[in-house]
Amino acid sequence: EEVTVVQEDFGGETTVDDELLPEATRLLIENGQASISMLQRRLRIGYNRAARLMDQMEARGIVGSFEGSKPRAVLIGWEEYRQMFGE
Repeated sequence: EEVTVVQEDFGGETTVDDELLPEATRLLIENGQASISMLQRRLRIGYNRAARLMDQMEARGIVGSFEGSKPRAVLIGWEEYRQMFGE
């Protein structure tokens, strides 16, 4: 069963969470750091989708903010992951 979460962003537009969000989050927790290029390689997706996933994760408090060329910090652990995604 696939669950889609619809959120309203700051501009009043709705955004739909990507179906890869749980898998992407799991990868980041396993690696301890987050980067768009890592998501591209591990999930075999393009830059735009990986960047959207990263934006969704930042909005949910899963990863920290952009810091230039450094990987982003992963702000949650396995307990928070299970609370968010029920896995």
